[in-house]
Amino acid sequence: MLDLKLPQIKFSVPEWRPRDLQFFQEHASCLRSVEKQATGVSNAMKIRAFEIRDAVVSGHSLVQQIQSGKDIRALLMLWLHYNEDSHFFVGKMAPSLSLFDRFETVRPQLSKLALHDLAQVYFDYFDRFPTLDLLCEYLQRQFEQQRFSCTQNQLGRLACNREYVFRSDAPSWVVDYAISHGLTLCDALSGLGIPETEGIFGERCTALYYISALEQLAFGQDSDIFAEILQNKVVNTPYREGLLIGHAVLNILIGKVSRSGKAMPENWMKIILTIADDPRVPSNSRSFQTWWRRLDQSYIDQVRGWLSRFDLDLFLRAFEAFANQSGEEDLRRMFPARKRFLEGLFDHGLISNTRLFIGSHAIQFLKQNYDEKELPIWAELKDRDKSIIYMNVAGYHVIEGSHSAKFWIFDRLPSVARILNYNTTKFGQSELGADIERAYHSEFSERRRASDVPISIIHNPNLTWQHKVIQAFQQLGVELDAERLLTPQDYRAYKQKYGLAYY
Repeated sequence: MLDLKLPQIKFSVPEWRPRDLQFFQEHASCLRSVEKQATGVSNAMKIRAFEIRDAVVSGHSLVQQIQSGKDIRALLMLWLHYNEDSHFFVGKMAPSLSLFDRFETVRPQLSKLALHDLAQVYFDYFDRFPTLDLLCEYLQRQFEQQRFSCTQNQLGRLACNREYVFRSDAPSWVVDYAISHGLTLCDALSGLGIPETEGIFGERCTALYYISALEQLAFGQDSDIFAEILQNKVVNTPYREGLLIGHAVLNILIGKVSRSGKAMPENWMKIILTIADDPRVPSNSRSFQTWWRRLDQSYIDQVRGWLSRFDLDLFLRAFEAFANQSGEEDLRRMFPARKRFLEGLFDHGLISNTRLFIGSHAIQFLKQNYDEKELPIWAELKDRDKSIIYMNVAGYHVIEGSHSAKFWIFDRLPSVARILNYNTTKFGQSELGADIERAYHSEFSERRRASDVPISIIHNPNLTWQHKVIQAFQQLGVELDAERLLTPQDYRAYKQKYGLAYY
C-alpha cells in the first residue's frame, strides 16, 4: 500500500473589517423586512381591531382608543382589510389631525411594519382619503425620521422619494418621472418603492401614463405603449366616471382619426379590435355591452365604416393570395380589374356597411398573416376556396364574390335572408346569391321594379361587366364615376367603347 504524502497547504486569510460584512447585513435587513410583511396579522391583533371598531360604533372617541403602538397597528388593519368602500373613512372612524397627533404622542416613530401598513392605506385609497394632505404630511415626517440600512427594499426607496410620492399630485409626478426617464410605468413604480397594487394610487398613475402617451402619438404612429395597454390589467383599469382605460384608448384613437378626416390606419384598427372586438356584432353581445355601448354613436358609426374598408382589404388579399397560389390564369387575369372596381366603389363614399364571408383556405391565409384578435368578425363560407363580401352601397345590397361568383344588386333583402344576421356564422354560397333571389321573387313578386332588380352580372368579358354595373346603378339613381372604377388602361378602352355618355 502506497504511503502518499501531500504537500502542506497554506492559507492566507486577511482579518475581517466591519465594512466587509456590510453587504450581508444590508441584504439580511431586506429579508427581515420581507419576512415581517409576510407574517400576516395575529389573532390578538384582530381581536384588538374589532374592540376598537365596536367601541367607536358604540359612541366612544376613536382618538381615546389609541393608547399604544399595537392600537395603531390594529386601526391600520381595520382601514386596510375591513374598510369596504371607504366605510371607516367617514363618520366616527374618519382620520383627523387629532388622530395623527395621537399617533405621534403614543408612538413618535412608527414601527417599520406600521409604517408599511400606513403607506399601503395611502396607496390603496389615495384621493378617497378625506384628509389626504394631513396623511401626506404625516407620512413624510415618519419616513424622514426612519433610518434604512437597505435602500433596495420598498420602505427604503419610499424614504428616498418621500417628498414626491406622498403628496396630492403624486400620480402626475410619477408619470412625468417615468416618461422623462424613458421607463415603463411598472419599472418607474418599482424604482420609487410604490407597490403595484390595484389601489387608487396605481389606477391614477396608470390612467395618466397611458392617456398621456396616447395623446402624444402622431396619426397612425406605432408605439411600444400599445403592447402594455393591451394587457388585461391595464385595459380594464378604472379611468373615470365608470369608464375603463380601454374606453379612453378607444376614444383617443377614434377621435384622432375622426378629426384628421382620413381613414383609420390598419395598425390602430388592430388595437381597437383587440380591445373591443367588432362593433357590428349584436348589441346585446358581451363585447358591445362592455365597450361600444359606452362610446358616442357617431364614433361607433365611423368605426363600422372604417371596418368596411378593412373587410374589403382582407377580401382582396385573400382573393389575390388564392389566385397566385392556385395557378389559375383566369383568376390572376381578372383580379386587377375586380380590385380596382371594388376600391373605386369605396372611394365614392357610398358604402356604409359590409360583411365578410370566407372559406377555409382564406381563413388559413388570414390567420397566418394576422393575430386573430386583430381581425374583424367574419362568417365561414362552406366552399373552402371562395370568398364573398356583402356591401351596402347607397342603400342597395351588393354581393360580390371571388372566382366565378356573380355581382348581385338587391334593392331590399327578403325576410328569410340571413346575410345580416350576425348570430348566423356559416353559409353556403347559394345562400348569398341564388337563394336570396328566389326568396326575393317569392316575397316581392308584386313589387318588381322596371330595372329588373334583383340584378346579377357575371364578370365577363372585361369592361362589359363594369359597364353593366354602372348602368344598373344609374337606373337606380346612383351615379358612379367610371374613371374611379377602372384602371387607367381600361378607362381609355372604356371611353372608346362606350363613348362620352358613360364617363
